[in-house]
Amino acid sequence: MFNAVYINVYITEIIMMLRYLTFLLSLLLYFVEGERYWHTSQFSLTKLYDFQKEHFNSFNGYLEMETRRLEELKKHLGSMYEWHDRKINWFNYLHNHLNGFQLMKRTWHKLQKIEDLMDNEQSIKALEKVDKNNGTITDNYINLVYQGIRRVQKFYAIPASDMAAGRRDDQIIGDPMNSCECYVISNNCYERYDYYGSMDWAVQTHDKWTIDGRPKCVNIKKLHHQMIISSMHTGFNLTTVINSSELYNSETDATKFIQNAFLMNNEMQVFNKSKCNTTFDIFNSYNILEFKDHEDKHKYLCRVGYQHQTRILTNDSKCRYQTNNVSYRILMPFKEEDINSNPSIKMYHDVIYDDEIEKIKIIARQNFQDGTVVSLGKGTSLETIRSGQVSWIYKYMEKEQNLDSLDVRIQSFTGRYTESAESYQVVNYGLGGHYIPHHDPLPNRTYSRTYGQRIATVLFYLTDVENGGFTTFPTLDIICPPEKGAALVFYSLNLTDGSLLYDSLHGSCSILKGNKFIFTRWLREEGQHLTYKWKDRNTFAY
Repeated sequence: MFNAVYINVYITEIIMMLRYLTFLLSLLLYFVEGERYWHTSQFSLTKLYDFQKEHFNSFNGYLEMETRRLEELKKHLGSMYEWHDRKINWFNYLHNHLNGFQLMKRTWHKLQKIEDLMDNEQSIKALEKVDKNNGTITDNYINLVYQGIRRVQKFYAIPASDMAAGRRDDQIIGDPMNSCECYVISNNCYERYDYYGSMDWAVQTHDKWTIDGRPKCVNIKKLHHQMIISSMHTGFNLTTVINSSELYNSETDATKFIQNAFLMNNEMQVFNKSKCNTTFDIFNSYNILEFKDHEDKHKYLCRVGYQHQTRILTNDSKCRYQTNNVSYRILMPFKEEDINSNPSIKMYHDVIYDDEIEKIKIIARQNFQDGTVVSLGKGTSLETIRSGQVSWIYKYMEKEQNLDSLDVRIQSFTGRYTESAESYQVVNYGLGGHYIPHHDPLPNRTYSRTYGQRIATVLFYLTDVENGGFTTFPTLDIICPPEKGAALVFYSLNLTDGSLLYDSLHGSCSILKGNKFIFTRWLREEGQHLTYKWKDRNTFAY
């Protein structure tokens, strides 16, 4: 005999499963769109969040139709089972041929209805509103997001204990992370042979795993194994953390560590591991290994900028009202600030206005793409060098949107020709967004023979940034915090011979908290009053 109660439970479980699968589908659909990464700009992250509402509306429509269909299916199945149980109890019921005909007819009719209800074509149509161009989450994508998190951690020397707590010193930089999230980072560190990072995050994973009720998302045996191997590579003996867990029964890895630790002694003498007992010690050690060339100064300046949240004054620091002999500027002069004399670095305050900023953002949102690195070849994107999304506003667009008045403004405060300048570039930075120290002039094979080399950079800040995102000049010890409405102007070429000004080397710090938009115009040699003939130059000494 059939029981309608079982049908009810079964249908309920199906509906719950559908809701769960729909939620998973939504994650797959809106995390990646085509080949563009969501995490490389705040705008894309915002768009990702907005997509959630659009997708969930479609999914809710699908769920409602499926729920109605399944409820009706349950109703028909229930009535069929009830009739069947009731009729079959009549001992002589099927001995009557007419009753046999009725049984056949009723069964056929009900099965036809059930077959119709099993068809979910109408429900599937509700999902057609979902953007089918969206891709799926890939391992490569997850690795890039992980690298962004690690980049922020390294830039600002944040131990995993602080990062996992969502803080940096006394400032909140995000929500606390759970053991599952810490485990993902620890595991990624290990797979990339980042053993210091693996150890740092493994300790947090283990501690939170115990507090969180030992969730199954953490493979604790695998975590213990990775901690042992990371201990062998780094010289930190944190096996006490592992041995404190009653789930760890194997002595194999621990014995291997003891047997091999002395072999690594000579390799690790550069660090004093005898006093290293905490996650802070682990972080400080691998932090030392990360420093190289001008990147160490860049990171140092980023950290100093984080602490002071202001520009450090130099011997050249001066402020003035400047008109550049433009008559109407007597009533509204530029606020000019000297930052450095050689190369010339200046800041002009309040030179781009809120309505212009919003217009620029609206235009840029139509064609953001991941930023590339020209020196690596056309279209090459490498997040370890640069992470952010770029949009170009071409000159015909400037006139259409009445942005050509900005050129007049640039000419007024720089005294430079702008007709030969490049199109405006808008950049929006996202998770771990940064640009390592670099020069703006282009390599020989890419700079224009018509307009010449990039001679100066005019960089407008379209937003303030709560924490991070500073522009640094590592060889000059200069930090420039983003200031909405201001323009940073610096020269990259020597105006006497066109040679590279090496000290124009600059970089962008990773963003800890906030949204950074910049708007850049590169001025070219063509049309400038120069003492050298740039068109006679065969090559450019980069």
